Amino acid sequence: LLNPMVFLPNSPTIRNAGSKYGCLSACFVLSPSDTMESILATQKKWGMIEKWGGGIGACFSRLRPRGDAVNSTHGRALGPLGAMRMYGANAKEITQGAFRPGAHMATLSVSHPDVIEFIRAKQGVPQDHPLSTYNLSLLIPHAFMDAVVCDGEWSLVNPRNNEVVRRVRARELFDQVVDSAWASGDPGLIFIDEVNSRYPTPQLGTVDATNPCGEQPILDGESCNLGSIDVGKFAPEPWDDPRFKSTAELAVRFLDDVVAVNQFPLPELGEMSNRTRRIGLGIMGVADALVQAGIRYDSTEARAWLNMTL
Repeated sequence: LLNPMVFLPNSPTIRNAGSKYGCLSACFVLSPSDTMESILATQKKWGMIEKWGGGIGACFSRLRPRGDAVNSTHGRALGPLGAMRMYGANAKEITQGAFRPGAHMATLSVSHPDVIEFIRAKQGVPQDHPLSTYNLSLLIPHAFMDAVVCDGEWSLVNPRNNEVVRRVRARELFDQVVDSAWASGDPGLIFIDEVNSRYPTPQLGTVDATNPCGEQPILDGESCNLGSIDVGKFAPEPWDDPRFKSTAELAVRFLDDVVAVNQFPLPELGEMSNRTRRIGLGIMGVADALVQAGIRYDSTEARAWLNMTL
């Protein structure tokens, strides 16, 4: 039915199918709450996912800022970056014997008091640093971009008590994001109001994080089950090839079956994944297809060809 290698699922499906650790999902989202118990419990859950070859995304916006008071111990909070470093160091050790290094995605609200530290976190980070396992993205609401446009102020709010810590110029904060993204590639931006306005299951919760593979917005506990069709196998005009449609139909069924037969590292991941059955089917081989079609890459014609394909 299919030519060889015309469709491939994500690497954990290829690697783990039939193995002792039969986790077939690429990535998950699991975020900590603002207690030490939750931070440590989430660290353990991340470790179990990484043991089975999965990546993890998380929102750290719920954690109180670094140095904030902890009444139960009269101590000071480690903050989002402290928790991220803990999880990253954990991954550096756990994944030494795995088939790929740990992959993490961290998001933070642009309203969090530690946002500047987060923006600069990846600048000058060496490969062996705990934060090197992360991609970073800021959660940007419409109101922030409105404040940038009109050069207004923006409130930084402590999530522990919802009190305004200080106010900054939105445009200056945005300039720091641009400078850091140019210097280190991080952070990216997630226009979170837009994401949630289009999410298909709003009754189950609000999205505030993405997985690190493909960076798909998903809810806490959901998994990302991905696959790609090689459009180069259908060049020069995949959209006119009936095999392309039949391959897409078969690939969707295949990915849904991946969810059904998956062995999840944690029961809660299996429960949520089977409830929403989140899959993602993409394409690969665009450059090869364009060569066969005689179209120059990064041209107006190439972009029009890709729009027709999608």
